[in-house]
Amino acid sequence: MSTDTLTLPTDLRYDAHHQWARWEDPEWRCGVTAWQVEAAGDMVYIGLPVVGSRIGAGEELGSVESGKWVSSLFAPVAGVITSVNDALRDDPAIVNRSPYDEGWVFTIHPSEELIGLSVEGYLEVIRAEEAADAPRIRERTE
Repeated sequence: MSTDTLTLPTDLRYDAHHQWARWEDPEWRCGVTAWQVEAAGDMVYIGLPVVGSRIGAGEELGSVESGKWVSSLFAPVAGVITSVNDALRDDPAIVNRSPYDEGWVFTIHPSEELIGLSVEGYLEVIRAEEAADAPRIRERTE
């Protein structure tokens, strides 16, 4: 996936873990980005956080697994987990089909302000990762 063709919703905040957060007063609805989904391939398992748990900003709270790799989910802000997308237990590939809508993972009621990255800031993260991976990709294809 090229950043030239990547469409990112502008009403979201992003982070360097390739997660997004959408403000739905009084909480943040969170999930994984289309960029992460494309890199991961078909999701086979989503480790959901526990509803009611208090979590600090940046703390690990779950995982996403595909046939290629396992990645952690992190809290974008300190707060309390208020809900999880139970549909992902039976069909984790919902995230592949609809990462910004039906594929949301959890909601969190914040106890502080979420800063996050804008679309432009998140695109910088992606470009930096692509630049860092470019030598390894060239080595594998030579």
